Amino acid sequence: RGREREGSMGWWPDILNPFKIGVMSKQEMERKRAVIQLVGETEAMGDMMVRMNRQCYEKCSAELMERGEDLSLDETACIDCCAAKFLEAQMKVGQVFMQEAQESGMPGVPPG
Repeated sequence: RGREREGSMGWWPDILNPFKIGVMSKQEMERKRAVIQLVGETEAMGDMMVRMNRQCYEKCSAELMERGEDLSLDETACIDCCAAKFLEAQMKVGQVFMQEAQESGMPGVPPG
Protein backbone atom coordinates (compact mmCIF):
# COMPACT_ATOMS: atom_id res chain seq x y z
CA ARG A 1 0.00 0.00 0.00
CA GLY A 2 1.06 3.56 -0.60
CA ARG A 3 1.45 6.16 2.08
CA GLU A 4 -1.82 6.94 3.78
CA ARG A 5 -2.84 10.44 4.73
CA GLU A 6 -2.65 11.33 8.38
CA GLY A 7 -6.00 10.69 10.01
CA SER A 8 -7.21 8.41 7.24
CA MET A 9 -9.01 5.17 8.04
CA GLY A 10 -6.76 2.96 5.91
CA TRP A 11 -8.71 1.35 3.09
CA TRP A 12 -12.04 2.91 4.15
CA PRO A 13 -13.24 5.62 1.78
CA ASP A 14 -13.52 9.08 3.34
CA ILE A 15 -17.32 8.89 3.11
CA LEU A 16 -17.31 6.15 5.78
CA ASN A 17 -14.79 7.87 8.06
CA PRO A 18 -16.65 8.55 11.35
CA PHE A 19 -14.19 11.32 12.25
CA LYS A 20 -15.40 13.43 9.31
CA ILE A 21 -19.03 13.60 10.45
CA GLY A 22 -18.69 17.12 11.84
CA VAL A 23 -17.58 18.55 8.50
CA MET A 24 -20.06 16.74 6.25
CA SER A 25 -22.83 18.51 4.41
CA LYS A 26 -26.35 17.13 4.42
CA GLN A 27 -25.76 15.73 0.93
CA GLU A 28 -22.57 14.00 2.07
CA MET A 29 -24.42 12.51 5.06
CA GLU A 30 -27.13 11.15 2.74
CA ARG A 31 -24.45 9.62 0.51
CA LYS A 32 -22.81 8.08 3.58
CA ARG A 33 -26.10 6.56 4.72
CA ALA A 34 -26.70 5.17 1.22
CA VAL A 35 -23.23 3.60 1.08
CA ILE A 36 -23.57 2.08 4.55
CA GLN A 37 -27.00 0.70 3.64
CA LEU A 38 -25.66 -0.77 0.40
CA VAL A 39 -22.73 -2.39 2.23
CA GLY A 40 -25.14 -3.90 4.76
CA GLU A 41 -27.46 -5.19 2.04
CA THR A 42 -24.53 -6.68 0.13
CA GLU A 43 -23.27 -8.47 3.24
CA ALA A 44 -26.77 -9.75 4.02
CA MET A 45 -27.20 -11.04 0.46
CA GLY A 46 -23.84 -12.82 0.62
CA ASP A 47 -24.77 -14.38 3.96
CA MET A 48 -28.10 -15.54 2.56
CA MET A 49 -26.38 -17.14 -0.44
CA VAL A 50 -23.92 -18.98 1.82
CA ARG A 51 -26.78 -20.30 3.97
CA MET A 52 -28.78 -21.35 0.89
CA ASN A 53 -25.78 -23.12 -0.67
CA ARG A 54 -24.99 -24.95 2.56
CA GLN A 55 -28.58 -26.00 3.20
CA CYS A 56 -29.31 -27.15 -0.36
CA TYR A 57 -25.95 -28.90 -0.72
CA GLU A 58 -26.52 -30.87 2.49
CA LYS A 59 -30.05 -31.76 1.44
CA CYS A 60 -29.48 -32.61 -2.21
CA SER A 61 -25.90 -33.58 -2.95
CA ALA A 62 -23.96 -34.27 0.23
CA GLU A 63 -22.46 -37.43 -1.28
CA LEU A 64 -21.42 -35.69 -4.50
CA MET A 65 -17.86 -34.99 -3.41
CA GLU A 66 -17.41 -38.56 -2.25
CA ARG A 67 -18.56 -39.95 -5.61
CA GLY A 68 -16.58 -37.42 -7.63
CA GLU A 69 -19.30 -37.29 -10.28
CA ASP A 70 -21.38 -34.57 -11.87
CA LEU A 71 -24.80 -33.78 -10.45
CA SER A 72 -27.47 -36.28 -11.40
CA LEU A 73 -30.78 -35.11 -12.86
CA ASP A 74 -32.46 -35.79 -9.50
CA GLU A 75 -29.81 -33.78 -7.62
CA THR A 76 -30.14 -30.89 -10.07
CA ALA A 77 -33.92 -30.86 -9.67
CA CYS A 78 -33.56 -31.06 -5.88
CA ILE A 79 -31.13 -28.12 -5.78
CA ASP A 80 -33.38 -26.06 -8.07
CA CYS A 81 -36.42 -26.73 -5.90
CA CYS A 82 -34.48 -26.17 -2.67
CA ALA A 83 -33.11 -22.81 -3.85
CA ALA A 84 -36.55 -21.66 -5.02
CA LYS A 85 -38.15 -22.60 -1.69
CA PHE A 86 -35.32 -20.98 0.27
CA LEU A 87 -35.65 -17.70 -1.65
CA GLU A 88 -39.45 -17.77 -1.37
CA ALA A 89 -39.17 -18.24 2.40
CA GLN A 90 -36.65 -15.37 2.63
CA MET A 91 -39.03 -13.10 0.68
CA LYS A 92 -41.93 -13.97 3.00
CA VAL A 93 -39.83 -13.32 6.10
CA GLY A 94 -38.67 -10.00 4.61
CA GLN A 95 -42.25 -8.96 3.85
CA VAL A 96 -43.40 -9.77 7.38
CA PHE A 97 -40.44 -7.87 8.81
CA MET A 98 -41.17 -4.82 6.64
CA GLN A 99 -44.86 -4.88 7.55
CA GLU A 100 -44.08 -5.07 11.26
CA ALA A 101 -41.46 -2.33 10.94
CA GLN A 102 -43.94 -0.08 9.11
CA GLU A 103 -46.66 -0.72 11.69
CA SER A 104 -44.30 0.06 14.54
CA GLY A 105 -43.10 3.25 12.85
CA MET A 106 -39.46 2.12 12.81
CA PRO A 107 -37.20 5.00 11.71
CA GLY A 108 -35.88 4.75 8.16
CA VAL A 109 -38.70 2.46 6.99
CA PRO A 110 -41.09 4.11 4.53
CA PRO A 111 -44.78 3.80 5.45
CA GLY A 112 -46.68 1.08 3.58
